[in-house]
Amino acid sequence: MTTFRKVEVVCSNCGNESGHEALGSTNQFGSPDLDLRPPEMARSTMYFWLQECPECGWVAPRLSDEWVDENGLLTSAEYQQARIDESLPPLARRFKRRAMIAEASGDAQDAFDQWLRAAWVMDDQGLTEPARAFRQGAMRCLENLAGLEPEQKLQLLDVMRRCGAWERAGALAEELAASQISGTLKAVVELQLRLIEQRDEARHVVSEAMPATAEAPRPPAQPEKRPQERRKRRWFWF
Repeated sequence: MTTFRKVEVVCSNCGNESGHEALGSTNQFGSPDLDLRPPEMARSTMYFWLQECPECGWVAPRLSDEWVDENGLLTSAEYQQARIDESLPPLARRFKRRAMIAEASGDAQDAFDQWLRAAWVMDDQGLTEPARAFRQGAMRCLENLAGLEPEQKLQLLDVMRRCGAWERAGALAEELAASQISGTLKAVVELQLRLIEQRDEARHVVSEAMPATAEAPRPPAQPEKRPQERRKRRWFWF
């Protein structure tokens, strides 16, 4: 069950007070996507993951979190254009601007998350090219960072595959296959290697990587036909 609550929040950037509907609780039934987008019902709560100040346009999980726009990002032409860009759904614009804020703050993981979430919004709209562009933005954030955990690399790998970066995806998959991983992580890499070989850019879920059982044999990997957090990534199915 998903619940919501009304909250009044003071923006720490400009001091404006505004009302928001916040996510109280939710649940998940099924398997997450390979890029860790959660299954329903959490899947449909993205609109409530960020708050936006109607006055200054700052976007954050909680507008009351302390933050200062030291570099004038919010008043920049690029940010203001992203705020009113009618070629994108409002929710995608919100995730895009949060990604811009995270990049300006030097938070590569948060930037990756927000670009990817913007891509999810476009997936739900059936807009392949904008989704690809947002995944390329996500890929840029983590691709050249040293010291990534295997879970981060696996999520990055799916982003590479979904936007057709086949050589980079293949190299990362081979690197992961040769590393000391086991269990679900290893099974996911094996699935990704098959998908990369097939040049498959479609959405797939973690449960497809799980071994078949005698009672319920696992079918070949197939794109799911229906439309389409934070430092430690969780690789399991529900």
